[in-house]
Amino acid sequence: MADTDWTTLEAKVKALSHIGNDKIIYEKTMAAAATIAPTTFHTILTGTTQVSTITIPFVGFSGTLAFTFTNGSPGATLTTGNIVLATTVVQYKTVLMTYSQQTSKWYPSY
Repeated sequence: MADTDWTTLEAKVKALSHIGNDKIIYEKTMAAAATIAPTTFHTILTGTTQVSTITIPFVGFSGTLAFTFTNGSPGATLTTGNIVLATTVVQYKTVLMTYSQQTSKWYPSY
């Protein structure tokens, strides 16, 4: 398989949605923070900081990403940024967030 061209919008969309591509990193771990910047479909968040803003992975993104919080007392999501509904997250229970370009907001699955 040829190296992936990460410079085009089409390539970035494929990177987040193409199942079975051996060049794609499907998950990444990062510390929870007021603002997080996911770059993979599945992001594992450590720590207790509440998340209020999620930056989109690239300009033009519209879709769903998965977030799993690993701390025994994970922080909630807040509505002070671009998340439409506050969510009390549960340790190891993945929450899906869907981003809408029309509203510029993330919508949680629970």
